[in-house]
Amino acid sequence: MSIQSNLDYLAKAGARSGRTVMEDGREHNIADADYFRHHYNINRQAINNGAVEYGRRCTVLSTVSTTGYYYAINVPTGRELYIWIRTFALSEGVYEVDVVSAPSGYTGGTNAYRRTLASGGASAVSANIVCGVTPVNAGELQVVMQYPFVDTGTGQGNRTVSGADAALGVITTSTGNNNLIRIKRTVAADFRSSIFAIGWEQAA
Repeated sequence: MSIQSNLDYLAKAGARSGRTVMEDGREHNIADADYFRHHYNINRQAINNGAVEYGRRCTVLSTVSTTGYYYAINVPTGRELYIWIRTFALSEGVYEVDVVSAPSGYTGGTNAYRRTLASGGASAVSANIVCGVTPVNAGELQVVMQYPFVDTGTGQGNRTVSGADAALGVITTSTGNNNLIRIKRTVAADFRSSIFAIGWEQAA
């Protein structure tokens, strides 16, 4: 039985008798069904765990547009960041969006804006998304993931944006600071890069 089948069956049976026996012989009651519904409800978990949204618009100069503009995810030691949504919006053009390993780390950068999703709630997230970082040793970078990217036009424009969606509706985790997201334009030109993400955090 799938998790969803178990949940549906428990809910129906529990409403009638408060207890039921599963195919494997174990007994469960309606409280178990409620627990599983809450435990596997991603949106509820995100809010309960102090989820935040990240966002920032950045201007990238043509001098670095073809070598790469880098984002870092800075997670404190002993913590684990769960990312539920991460998207980019870029000025019209042709780009490569990759995750690269940077064993020697990075320097510089500016933190993205961060806001708690729960109205008036306290954030449990200490991790930051850092925009415009510089790898310490560019020669040692290795591509570990190539993200899908869809261009919405045929020429360079100031108002048309393209979308590069990654981890949309899929949970990814981050526990260190050695992976960077690199955005490269195939033809040198100034461009705008905007990032948006939702994540929450707990002990690793």
